[in-house]
Amino acid sequence: MDKTTGINRTNTSNPSQSKNQSNPTNEASSKEKKPVLSSKLDGLLDKTDDLLKREKAWKNDNLSNEAKDSFQKTANLIKTKTSDSQVSAAKRKAFSESEQVSKQQREKFGELLELAPLSVLKEITEVKNFSILNPTELNEVLFTENAFAIFKNTDEGKLFAANLLSAINKKLSEMEPGDKGLALVLRFPSCYNNIGHIALASIWRDPEGKLKLSICHQESVIPHIKNNGDGKPQKIESYTGIIYNTLDTSAQYPNNISPVIESMKLCGPPSVLVFPCPYPENLEKYTAMMKDTVFDYGAADPWRMPDDKKISKNLPFQTCFNVTQRSLAVLYGFPINYKSTLAGNFDELSKFAGVKEKITEKYVISKNEFVSREEMKNLIEEAKKNPASRNKRYENVIGVGFVQVGENWIDPENADVKGTTQSKKGRVTIQPGSTTFSLPNEAVKFKFATENKLLENLKINDPHNKLVIKDKVYSLDDLKNMQLKAISNKPFVFDYVYTIKNSGNPNQVLISKAKL
Repeated sequence: MDKTTGINRTNTSNPSQSKNQSNPTNEASSKEKKPVLSSKLDGLLDKTDDLLKREKAWKNDNLSNEAKDSFQKTANLIKTKTSDSQVSAAKRKAFSESEQVSKQQREKFGELLELAPLSVLKEITEVKNFSILNPTELNEVLFTENAFAIFKNTDEGKLFAANLLSAINKKLSEMEPGDKGLALVLRFPSCYNNIGHIALASIWRDPEGKLKLSICHQESVIPHIKNNGDGKPQKIESYTGIIYNTLDTSAQYPNNISPVIESMKLCGPPSVLVFPCPYPENLEKYTAMMKDTVFDYGAADPWRMPDDKKISKNLPFQTCFNVTQRSLAVLYGFPINYKSTLAGNFDELSKFAGVKEKITEKYVISKNEFVSREEMKNLIEEAKKNPASRNKRYENVIGVGFVQVGENWIDPENADVKGTTQSKKGRVTIQPGSTTFSLPNEAVKFKFATENKLLENLKINDPHNKLVIKDKVYSLDDLKNMQLKAISNKPFVFDYVYTIKNSGNPNQVLISKAKL
């Protein structure tokens, strides 16, 4: 049993059975050998160990011959690879069978979305068995990533690296035969406004034993003007979800900020959950394949109105949660299914993400309105069957529920590497006739959560930093230099998020030395 998750992994005593799954006797035998699921993770794991069932489903579906051929080849490869005696004891599925995208979506995007995770195994990378880490080699790969490099030689960075090293080496004792590395689930508080963020990394050793760090990170990119390099700027009118192989997206993100880096400047390095896995090397190839795809970003599928011309009609909605689910499945060497976040993969991923218990028992829609978990699921199911049922209230319910989850799911204590810094939401009003404002005395650093239209009225009296940008972290010295461009005859209200001075946590680094 995996001591971390309580998962009873399947142990294939006769590896040759996996190579002959077209035999009905073997199929029946496979069904009898279902892994026993922990009630804690019920629904997270696939309840069968039968690739043939999945293969038949795809053959009978409306896919192109090329797609069917691709699936056949990769399914056979997985059967061969997972029947290898060295990995048979680690043969398990990380995620349950889940709802598929529509036939129309599969025809146009299914091959990439669902077959691609299998195709990353076409080239089997040799991976050396994972041995105990020393501080030097972990620091070398950790601080090579730009997002972590801002903490190099700081108190926060040293504390984070030491805690991560300890967590990783502790997990080595929990590895089972076939595990070649570890999955690192990274959680960033107050990344977008006060909404938390999640990303995945894997750590493993190449054939020479050199430590490798791979990252799969989905960014929620705000509407912006995109420069395509052809002299014709493109207006991106809706939020999009884009996959990157780095946490530092400042080169591509509007206003040249990286939301993850700004989150770490405000709250310190992320909290981390660590899980042994058999195929940590697959993350690098999967991310490389998916990083140029652009999805519409949204809480549920469907979410937006049917007549919304700002979104693509044939792509499912994407969030950091369902990207983390898909890429986690890749680390376990099995195909995955697309599932949207609300009433979809959020519950399934919750234990891998360290989500607080019962966080989505009910959604607070307004002062006098609550929507239960089942009601939320029913709303979305009805919207799938009947697009006409989608209205402004539907969008509002899903959107408000999504924000509620986003603001509350991270528990910095519920992790192998705990978070160190707390943040709070606040609101300030600049009264008519005034141009300046102040923050609570307990504030150390802050960022605005107000949309840019209001922020355009603010300026910084500093020749090196004149723009005031949402989600960019500012110091109290910056605050002294901020003011409205002109005295106004109406109040200006700004929402913000700030780091507090003292949380009672003895490990908390009170004043970040990360460069602003």
